[in-house]
This record gives sequence, structure tokens and C-alpha cells, in this order.
Amino acid sequence: MIRQLALLTLTAGLIPAAEKYTVYETEHFELITDGSRGRAQDVLAQFERVRSFFVKTMAMKDPVLKPRIVLFQNEKDYRDHALNAVSAAHYIGLPLRDYIAMGPAESERNRRVAVHEYVHLLVHYTDVPLPVWLNEGVAELFSTIAAVKKGVQVGSPIPEHIFLVRNDWVALSDLVGADQDSKYYTRREHAGPFYAMSWALTHMLMLDTRYRPNYGRLAPALAAGTPPEQAFQQTFGKPLAEIDKDLQAYVRGNSVNVVNYEIAFDKVDEKTAPRAVTDYEWGVATADLLTGLRKFDQAAARLEALTNMQPQRAEAWESLTFVRWTGKQEGATAAFAKARALGSTHPNLALWAPAYLQDRAAAKDVLAITVTKYPAFSDARLRLAEMQLYNQEFQAALDTLKGLPKITPKQVRYYFPTYIQAAWYLDRMDLARPAASQFVGLAKTEEEKGNAKRWFDFAMKDFPKQLEAPVFVAEQSTFVPPREPGEFGADEDPKWMRVGRKPLSYATGAMVNLECKDPAVVHFRTGDGVMKVVIDSPGAFQMVGASNGQGELTCGPQERAAKLGYYPKEGLADGATAVARSIEFLK
Repeated sequence: MIRQLALLTLTAGLIPAAEKYTVYETEHFELITDGSRGRAQDVLAQFERVRSFFVKTMAMKDPVLKPRIVLFQNEKDYRDHALNAVSAAHYIGLPLRDYIAMGPAESERNRRVAVHEYVHLLVHYTDVPLPVWLNEGVAELFSTIAAVKKGVQVGSPIPEHIFLVRNDWVALSDLVGADQDSKYYTRREHAGPFYAMSWALTHMLMLDTRYRPNYGRLAPALAAGTPPEQAFQQTFGKPLAEIDKDLQAYVRGNSVNVVNYEIAFDKVDEKTAPRAVTDYEWGVATADLLTGLRKFDQAAARLEALTNMQPQRAEAWESLTFVRWTGKQEGATAAFAKARALGSTHPNLALWAPAYLQDRAAAKDVLAITVTKYPAFSDARLRLAEMQLYNQEFQAALDTLKGLPKITPKQVRYYFPTYIQAAWYLDRMDLARPAASQFVGLAKTEEEKGNAKRWFDFAMKDFPKQLEAPVFVAEQSTFVPPREPGEFGADEDPKWMRVGRKPLSYATGAMVNLECKDPAVVHFRTGDGVMKVVIDSPGAFQMVGASNGQGELTCGPQERAAKLGYYPKEGLADGATAVARSIEFLK
């Protein structure tokens, strides 16, 4: 009893009370609010209607888990969880779940804000990241979506934006050069004109007949790193100064273009019934919002308190795994293990299983369960195929990949190396070689083209008479959680995080022995003596300079001059002090 009182005292200030909050669920969304039933139902219905529009017009797919909307009635409560002092709402794409937080607003503003943030969620799942101004401009443009007599209309004017751009002009060079830290985006006195200008420029580029035909080329050019002024010149054949003049005339005209879609919103039940939210549920949700603000210590303290409040529930441990990892805190692996032990089947957490479990068979089992439960979760399917490839289950890897309904541009670089290898080691050149040709055809950047060419050369090799154990070289960084704090896909950045990787260390000397076991151990001699280095992840190990990225490794004693790329690491078996990531044999 004394211990229970001590825990209650300890956690009282860490876990916010949930007695005034309720939760509403529809087929595709979950909403938590302390506001009225009418507002909650209105906002949820708007999300469902707009979702139906994007499903029909863009073949959009839902996230694996329902996005969670947190609808604050009190301005102060929202400010405690807001991105900055000027936002009225924000989207955070955490790896574990998508969140949209909204502050108090009038009814019509509710609907526009809901669409705006939902568009940010959609952008988060696209293959081309958008700069800040375009991300906000697209969200504002579609926020005007409305049912009309013959379908749905997008692009109607926003009076407050028109007033601002006519009276507080922001030069396009400043607008398109702004990032998430710019004064135009973060300061109250600049935010209004920035949003208004972003809307106006996007409106003209997407809907004006002079610009619309080439609009689709702009975002890929910017994503490729082309400076904004150069990207505009290349895309539209005009310097930015001339586009600035066109925009001034556009917003001072008597009319603006709109686009009408001859489809209808789905009918939505607006009478969704609520249920009470528990302190545990509300604690997890608010901790996740704090994580999105990069307040890792506060989020971790709240989640740790929740693990004491209800020690048999896994949700707090799931969120704590992510917080500890990205916040550079100790105990991420232990939190992951605890979540799994408590029965967690969280689909996104399963993607981290290979990184945390350090056991290929166990990781493969976790991913197989996830794919069975969430058959449309293509990232998990890709990762499972990679683990099957590691285990030399080549036919199983091919069968898993066949379940992918569609390969997105982001997945191309991971799908084809796995598919080509699985087919080649089955002596199915009729599958491996066409896939390699397709890979070459889909490559866009020079890096992608070089990688595709290496895999094409690999697929063209004849199947050996005596097959040794393969050393896989598919890039396996796809789903490993980041080692550095990154961005979370909030309004200013559509990518949920930037993966941080520390640089490799290098040693020049000679490989004097290779112990072919699991994991393989390289004995490498330098001027300071012989070091032992393990190949703990064959898929992440590369043979530099080999035409197929793989080359030949020979077991046993040898003397081969080489340059070794490695990460120092403690706690390895066999006296090893590092893990190998590359080797280049020197002539």
C-alpha cells in the first residue's frame, strides 16, 4: 500500500488528468477532445469526406494505423503542445503514429484547418519532399475544398489571404528561400503574409493556364537540390522576377481560377458516439505530442510514469522505445524488449525488430506476424523479404515480394536488389535479368543509376557450378531507426525524420584471415597489429570497386592488401572490436 501511494505521489505531476476528454472513432480516424460533441463530430466528418475525395482522385492509401487527431478546446492547453507561437494546428508524422493537433477555432475555420493538416499528412507519404512554402501552399489551396452541385470544387479565393498579399507583399526570392527556421515562418508578424503568399503562388502555379502544364516538374527539381531561382527558370522558362510580376497581377485581378471534379464526397455518419478517455491513454497521446516537439526528457518522464501506472500495458513502452532512441537516452533496446514481452504487435515497431533483436530468425518471425496482420503494409513486406534473403530462403523472399500490390519510387532501391538476388540464387535468370533491366530503367539520379548498373552486371553473371554462401549487398538502412534526433514531419518538413549516420572509420593494411562462421570474423593487420572485425550485417557490407558491389571473399588464412571501412563497437564476441561495412582490395 505504501509503495502504491509513493507511485501515485511520484506520477501525479507527470500524467495529465483525462477526466474532461472523450474519444471518437470512425473507420479511418481517431479523435480525442475536451470540446463539444458537435465540434468533434463536425471535424471527424470533414476528415472522412476529404479522405474519400483523395482516395478517388489520387488513389491515396491509408496509413497502417488510424491517424490520431487531438482537438483542444482551450488555447493554453493547445499552446503547451503547439509547434510555435503562431500555429493554429500542426501535423506530426511520428514513426509510431500520425498525429494532428488542433487548437480552438470557429466552425468554418475548423473545416479548413482539418483539411490543411490532412494534406500535410498526405504529403508526408509522397515520394517528393516539398519546400516549406509549397507544402503550406498546397495545404491552403486544398483547404478550400467544398461540395458543389456537380461534384467537388477546389481553389475558391480566401479573402484574408487576398487582403494580405495585396497589402503586405513578400518578395518571391524570400518566400521560396525560406525554411522552417525562417522568420517568415516562425514569427507572428511574418507568418500571416507567408501563408498568404504561399497560397497565392501555389494557386497560380497549379491553376493558371500559363503555369499549370509545367507545375509537376517543379517539386522534383527542388527536391533534387536545384536552387529555387534556377528551378523556376528551368521549369517555367521565366526568371523569378518575372514570375513575381505575374503573381502581383494575378492576385489583383477580379477573378481566380477554380477546378471542379465530377465526383462526390462519400456520405458520412456525423453522429459518432464518444467514450471516456483514460488517464493512461491521454498520457500516451500527450507524451507523443511532446516527442513531436523534441521534448524528449518530458516525454520519457511521462511515459515512464505510465509504465508504473499500468505495468501490463504495452503502449507506453512502445512510445518509450522511440523516445529513448531519438533522444539519445539509455534503454531503448530494453523498452523494445518490454513492449514485445507485453504482447505488442505494433506494426511500425516491428520494422525495428532486426535492429533491436540482433537475431535474424526472431526478427523474421516478428515481421511475418506483422505482414499476416497487416497484409497491405508494404514496408514490412519488403523488410521481411530482406530477412528471408539473409536466411537464404530465396523462394520465400520471392513469394513475399509477390504480395506487394505496387512498388513506390521510394521502395525501388530496396525492392530490386532483394528480388534480383533471390531469383539469381534460385537460378531463375528469367526473373532476375528482366528485373535488373527494369531497375536500370527506373533509376533517376546518378547514384541510383550506378547502383542499378551494379545489380544489372550481377544478374548477367552465369550461375556458378559450385555455389558458396552468398554475401548480400542490398542496402538495409530502409527501416532502421535513426541514431540522431531528426525532423518529424511537422508542417515545416514533410519527412518524418532525417536518418543520421556517423562516418565510417578506415584502416589500410591487409586481410590475413577470414573465419566463415555466423557472424563472419575478419582478421585485419595494420601498422598497430591485427584487429578482429565482424561482418554482422551482410546486407550492409560492400565490396568497393567490384562491378556488382560484391566481389569474392575467400575463407581461411590469406594475405590481401586492402582498405577496411568499419564502425568501432564494444561487446562483440571473439574479441572483435568493430563491425565491417566495406572493404576495398588494393592492387
